[in-house]
Amino acid sequence: MTSSLLSSIVLYSSTRFGTQAEHWHQLADCVARLCSCPPFAHAWAYGKVGLRDVPSRQLSTAHGETLAKAVVGDRVSQVNLADVTRREAERTESMAYLSVAYNRRTAFRPSEPEPQQRLPCEVMILTAIEPQWPETAQLTALKELLQIADAEYACLFVGDDTVRASSEWLFSPMIPMETRARPTWADEMQRIAFARCEFGTKVRGVYWGNVFPPDVVDQIGGIEALRATGAAIVEPLDSGRVYVQLTTHATDAISEAGKDRLHRLETVLAPVRV
Repeated sequence: MTSSLLSSIVLYSSTRFGTQAEHWHQLADCVARLCSCPPFAHAWAYGKVGLRDVPSRQLSTAHGETLAKAVVGDRVSQVNLADVTRREAERTESMAYLSVAYNRRTAFRPSEPEPQQRLPCEVMILTAIEPQWPETAQLTALKELLQIADAEYACLFVGDDTVRASSEWLFSPMIPMETRARPTWADEMQRIAFARCEFGTKVRGVYWGNVFPPDVVDQIGGIEALRATGAAIVEPLDSGRVYVQLTTHATDAISEAGKDRLHRLETVLAPVRV
């Protein structure tokens, strides 16, 4: 990744994405346009314990159908799409990483049962971005992605910290062994992991881009409370969801104005933080 700016995009849904072959082709096309990267021409899946993986193959109609059948049969835990094969992806730096995870096991205390996930499906993207991202066509692709993935809640991190962006993508602190001072956000992320089952009525954090479900919007005082943050985009979506983007372009996310809007949004979201 050559750009100094990165974005981690995580979409949460209560519905099982990818039950039809066309879903995978739509997703691959949409994300390629969103990230301005080569088409995601290859796909492979990781099976659940005791089940074989779906091998890395060209994302043809037939392979899309294979993936869809595996999802319908609840035989996969994660599907990855890339512009290279699985073997190449293991040793080649890519422009963007895309995964769809199903019923991902969350952190939980051994003395308690695994909690029921309100939004068990995740579409996760990590990509290098340009300072003027998202331009009009990319913002259109993002809105299409929200529809394709049936996203009920979403978090879009933008920043120049590779470790933070990777951690937000996987929702797990990816701190290098040689790091001397553990960042405070890593401890907060680890704490929040125990409350993943609350996503949908609560939020996992405060981000440059967000899709808030109606339960969250109602709890914070409605869409006017979000507009009062000064966010560049506060747009109602269908089903009572609201898309909030703090600045017009990614480069402004790390400016003083962007940080000020992030702080204002943090204040508004205080009642719904996990």
